[in-house]
Amino acid sequence: MIIPDDILNFTFKDVYHGLAECNGILYLNENGIVIEYFVKDSIVGFIKSEVKKIYLEYTDIVTATLKKSFFSKKLLIKIKSLHKIHSIPFASENNELVFSLKNNKDVILTAETISSFINYKISENKLYNVENNF
Repeated sequence: MIIPDDILNFTFKDVYHGLAECNGILYLNENGIVIEYFVKDSIVGFIKSEVKKIYLEYTDIVTATLKKSFFSKKLLIKIKSLHKIHSIPFASENNELVFSLKNNKDVILTAETISSFINYKISENKLYNVENNF
C-alpha cells in the first residue's frame, strides 16, 4: 500500500498553563508516525525551543480515531506506553495524543487519511504476528 504523503499541521495554545504554545507537524513513513514540534513563549513569542522529533512505530500504537462532534473535531492516537510520549508537552495522561483539528474540509480529510492508514498498519502487524505464531 502506498504511504499517504499528507502532513497534518497542529498548534496547541495552552502549553505550560498558557505560558507557551506548541506548533508542529505530523506525518507518516513506512514504519511509523513522525511528530516534529517546537515550543515558543506565548507572551512575546521570541523564545523558541529547538525542533524536537518524536518517532512512534505502528507497533507502539493501539488505535487512531477521528472524533467528530458539532463543535469540535479531534484526532486521537492511543499509545501502548507513556514511555514513548512522556516528553511531549501536549500528551495527555491517559496514553493519548489529542490533536484538535480546524473545521476545514482539507484538514479533516488529511486526519481521516492518516487515521485510516495507521489503523491499517496496526491490523497488518497483528495479522503478521498471528500468522507467524502458528
